[in-house]
Amino acid sequence: MMPVLFPLGNYYLIGQSYFQQPSLFLIGTLLVFILYWFSIIILTVAVRKVLAYWSEKEQVWIRTSFLFLVVGILTFFLAFFDVWIYSLFHQTGVKFSWKTVCPILILGGVFDFFLCAAFLLFNSNLIWKSNTPTSSASWLALANPALTRLGISPLGWGFHGLAVLVFIPIANHLIIGPRYWTNGLLLALGSAVVTLLYIPIAALLTLSVRLAIYCYPSLHFTVLRIGFMLLLTGIVSSISAIGSVWVLSKIDILDVRFSHDNIYTLILLGSIFDLLFCIAHGYFYALSMWQKQQVEIEKLKKEKLQHQFDTLKGQLNPHFLFNSLNSLSSLISEDTQQAEHFVDDLAKVYRYLLQTGRSSQPDGEHSELVTLQTELNFIASYISLLKTRYGKSLLIEQHIAEAYKNRTLPPLTLQTLIDNAMKHNSMLPGRPLTICITTSDPGHLRVRNNIQRKTMRLETGQSGLANLAAKYQLVGKSEPQIIENDQYFEVIVPLLESNR
Repeated sequence: MMPVLFPLGNYYLIGQSYFQQPSLFLIGTLLVFILYWFSIIILTVAVRKVLAYWSEKEQVWIRTSFLFLVVGILTFFLAFFDVWIYSLFHQTGVKFSWKTVCPILILGGVFDFFLCAAFLLFNSNLIWKSNTPTSSASWLALANPALTRLGISPLGWGFHGLAVLVFIPIANHLIIGPRYWTNGLLLALGSAVVTLLYIPIAALLTLSVRLAIYCYPSLHFTVLRIGFMLLLTGIVSSISAIGSVWVLSKIDILDVRFSHDNIYTLILLGSIFDLLFCIAHGYFYALSMWQKQQVEIEKLKKEKLQHQFDTLKGQLNPHFLFNSLNSLSSLISEDTQQAEHFVDDLAKVYRYLLQTGRSSQPDGEHSELVTLQTELNFIASYISLLKTRYGKSLLIEQHIAEAYKNRTLPPLTLQTLIDNAMKHNSMLPGRPLTICITTSDPGHLRVRNNIQRKTMRLETGQSGLANLAAKYQLVGKSEPQIIENDQYFEVIVPLLESNR
């Protein structure tokens, strides 16, 4: 703000002689430099006190009101103090009067507005970060990052900094004319005024861009988003051009006329700037969204791999393997031939478990489904292992219609249902657990068991039925139905049409 306030303040206090006499230029610059930093220290301390006193998120309105009130009162007294200090130096020719104080009050008021806005912006962002969860989709969660980027975005700072260096001299040349370059007073005063006018315009342009991003955040709306940016910034630039020419025409020394030609000139120059501004923001926003999308895709891939690994760990039940190896150890010494069959069945079971583990990550609509015949082939080996261990304590009957064997279902459905029955019921040779596997119209697989509740049961994580229901949800089909009474427990799962 110093390059703007120094020439403007001295112009209103000292007049044109500030730019024409080196001694006055030196005295005025030193005075405004000292008074500027004195005011900054006092205002900053006051602002920090107000922000610290009303620091809660719910106190935003009272915090804002008191901040502007306190800063306004301080600015009022500082303006009188500055003019009084200037009047002590007779070389400046400044008289301590209300007429002299008024321009300084107006200039200080404009500066106070941006000072308070900046402090409120950063303070509200800190409060938002500490109180708002990152997953929130509210306007607060969307608006605060946008406002934060308005203050600290490298792209925004770079673009507006370039505009100050390029846009402002060109605008002054087109509006004021060649005199802008040959007259030191016009060069300093014109640059300061246009820079001061550009600050709120830059804020409005940036907010317009953020509004377009808020309305069309998706990567698929890139063209529409940039078009909306151009529309909003075009409206802002057109209105700003009219207001800027009017303000410049009120400064007599600039000799700028409030005419259509000057307005059209600024609108044309602003349109070129808007086009570059919107394309740059649109491009970098689209690039950041694409990069974010790629990160999310990679994250989903990792989550799927983790889910695949967790599923595989669940399938490779260590208790089942331990019990199977114990049974195998007993069979080797008692019946070698049966032990060989047991090893073959165990190999078939774990080969199928590993195959379904590798294919559990869906690549298509039905890639995670297997035919009922494939499940029956697997379950035959699985039942053989169970019969070897439990003997007459477990009876499993199968009545499967040929018409449904080519239907599909999630892999390991039958194993899940058999394990669920064994988990919740006792098994004794005199009171065997009977599991009946059948099919019914119009295409259902039914697994029923008699109820023999265990007196004590150890919970082993998420229910197998819940996992089975989740598998059916993944393929977009109806979940299994459960029928339970005093005599039996039955689960009915749909058999899906095969597309192969």
